[in-house]
Amino acid sequence: LASRHADLDIALHAPAMTPRPGMAWQEMAGEAHVHGGFDAPLVDAHLVLTNGVLQGVTAKSLTLDVTGSLGRVQLKGTAEGLALPGTPPGLFAKAPLLLSADADLRERARPVRFSLHHPLARLDGRVETRGPLTATADLALPSRAPFAALAQADLAGQASLHATLRRQDTRLQVALDGRRDA
Repeated sequence: LASRHADLDIALHAPAMTPRPGMAWQEMAGEAHVHGGFDAPLVDAHLVLTNGVLQGVTAKSLTLDVTGSLGRVQLKGTAEGLALPGTPPGLFAKAPLLLSADADLRERARPVRFSLHHPLARLDGRVETRGPLTATADLALPSRAPFAALAQADLAGQASLHATLRRQDTRLQVALDGRRDA
């Protein structure tokens, strides 16, 4: 690792287990191949998790694929049968959650763009991981109505939130700007 170079070929299979409280799965399987320098690895990985639980978040299945070359690494994934703590049963389970991330390991700020897309909500953002930490994210709810049970109120319209975060030394600056349309 001192040479900042890796040559890894991994095959993984784990039966049902609970490695610690709040973390469990029925089955986990995958493989990963990572070769080359840390700033431009050749990456090909695939992971499937069945009936996973992490701190109350559950998914019937989680599939992740990671590819990379020439300094770019991409993640694509799908979570099906998703349930979040504090939400009505089945709220997010009706459709898959699509997730993606793209990292540019050669760019000076080493940016990571990410997205989580579901028919009920979309989250898109960017994080600069080298130098002062900066992040922006946009959350959009195309309809607030499915969340009415959470608020115990009649909700209509759309909502959006823009967040900006910047950490410089020990200072953290956060700015939020939200909007709702009735």
